[in-house]
Amino acid sequence: MLKSRAAAAPLLPVLTAMTIASCGDSVPLAPTSSGGPASIATSAMPAAPGPLFGGGEVQWGKFVLTKAAAGNATIVQGCNLDAIYNAPPGDAALHRDVKVLFAGWLADPSAGRVPARFQLLLRGTRAYELAVRGGAQTRWDVAAFFRNPALSRAGFRVMADLSAVTPGEYGVSFAYNDGDHAAICDSGRRVAVR
Repeated sequence: MLKSRAAAAPLLPVLTAMTIASCGDSVPLAPTSSGGPASIATSAMPAAPGPLFGGGEVQWGKFVLTKAAAGNATIVQGCNLDAIYNAPPGDAALHRDVKVLFAGWLADPSAGRVPARFQLLLRGTRAYELAVRGGAQTRWDVAAFFRNPALSRAGFRVMADLSAVTPGEYGVSFAYNDGDHAAICDSGRRVAVR
């Protein structure tokens, strides 16, 4: 036991850092090939974001069959799928009868904004989409990486119903259209639905 306040002073910064690091409910970003904080400059990004994933709601939705045609969409490099089931996306299969939590971020760095709405797409032999409201999660790491505070709400967390998705392998991408500007971003991630 510490005998004086002076003896406890050196421990205060360590305990504060440990407390802050345990805040949040996210996992370290896994590198991707899609661009952005987790892949463009991994060394410049925090290894364990912790409190960078600020408050925000978990949205709910159901994937539905779509044509998912890119058409005249611009290809952008401003997205990442950080986690599935609160763990880095990997080779684990997603089960159609279990709701799945997807977490990540989407931004339009060249326009300096976060889309108000976008579609989370699963594209394989068939394509499925899930409508998501943008700007629902705080992501200071994204804003810091692109040096633009307007991108600080680029994060999302959505609990998805996969019951309508045919079993198979799917690429994960994001699409949005804000009137005269349609864009698509490939996360570089693949998932298996069983």
